[in-house]
Amino acid sequence: MERLLRWCYSAVFWLIVPFLLLHLVWKGRTNRDYRRRWRERFGYPKQLSSWLADGILLHAVSVGELNAARPVLDRLLQQYPQLPITITTTTPSASRQVTECFGEQVQHAYLPFDLPQPLNHFLGKLKPRLVLVMETEIWPNLFFQAHRHGAVLAMLNARLSRHTAARYRWLAPLVKPTLAMVDWLGAQSAADAQRLIVHGADSTAVEITGNLKFDLQPASQDWQRVRDLKQQLGKRLVWIAGSTHAGEESILLDQYQRWQAEYPELLLVLAPRHPERAERVYAECQQRDLHAVRYTHSRPVDTQAEVIILDIIGQLLSWYGAGDLAFLGGTLVPVGGHNAVEPAAMGCPVVVGPYRENIQETVARLDAVNGAVLLDSEQQLGACLAGLLADGELRQRMGQAAQELVFSQSGGLEKTLTRLARVLDH
Repeated sequence: MERLLRWCYSAVFWLIVPFLLLHLVWKGRTNRDYRRRWRERFGYPKQLSSWLADGILLHAVSVGELNAARPVLDRLLQQYPQLPITITTTTPSASRQVTECFGEQVQHAYLPFDLPQPLNHFLGKLKPRLVLVMETEIWPNLFFQAHRHGAVLAMLNARLSRHTAARYRWLAPLVKPTLAMVDWLGAQSAADAQRLIVHGADSTAVEITGNLKFDLQPASQDWQRVRDLKQQLGKRLVWIAGSTHAGEESILLDQYQRWQAEYPELLLVLAPRHPERAERVYAECQQRDLHAVRYTHSRPVDTQAEVIILDIIGQLLSWYGAGDLAFLGGTLVPVGGHNAVEPAAMGCPVVVGPYRENIQETVARLDAVNGAVLLDSEQQLGACLAGLLADGELRQRMGQAAQELVFSQSGGLEKTLTRLARVLDH
């Protein structure tokens, strides 16, 4: 039965491949990287024949998952220098970040489509002894082919929200045997662990490790960039909106213009989740007669700018450190929210909108120590800003409380590495 289901799934996937390619072409209108390296989507990276085998394969679909994986990757590179590490991603932004963060230390490609033939070819060349999948990437053929090629399969920082779990109920006959193939699963929380077990994970293979994002260790260059930014910005009051989506920038710009007269030193930094949207955000600022600059076009920072659009990967953490107040993108529109640990780790108080299902546990902890403000609706944003912009001491207390929480919740990295060492040291 399981084999038949996987065959049917693969047949349907092949049927939608043309539409996936059209989707990449469509996205390539604003980001040409989506139109490149298509061979990798079918398991044929150009450099695959020269890659080293018998190592570790880690899949992080996008930037958020890659950031969560960075502490693990750093330690694996340090502790197992003899093992080749291959990182696969799905998005061009994550691909660029792999290159910027790790360079020639790792092998990198896009993960092939979840089809038997591409994955069989890709994994057959790599022959990984350990396959690591970040968070909620549950792919039937990837998991099956990993086992078929003799790899130990682990899910790191695994989570399963109530909303996603409800959707998976419709796919239970396929999801349950897929999750049952996981040899070890490190869950972010007890609730995530329970939902994953209900959906097929072996209870004896599940361990609650906590959220790896709490083990974030900003690099020395991040702190140096913070110091440089603060020196350039002087006494500007910096409001940084990280990982924003379409629809959110308009709301934030409305609020900025509402408070601009009362706080002329206020600077709004908009960091679109997808940097290719920066030109659209810039155009909207121009329509509003705001002095806006794109960060890549204005370095050092234009200190007279009213709005800075952060259109480069890998800089957001430092901007949080230089900021006085943060807004968490993906929470004013039904996306579910992005990484709340990054601003907290840099001591920046954070405002979170009503759509936060992907980060509910993290932001609830921040709220409990008064390190964040959780809004019930978009309409509450104005009143929230009124209080925070007027009270520097409140912002400082919130930022300190948020930072202390992050440090107190670390430890998932050591639990994860201890478990992986049982495989790698065997």
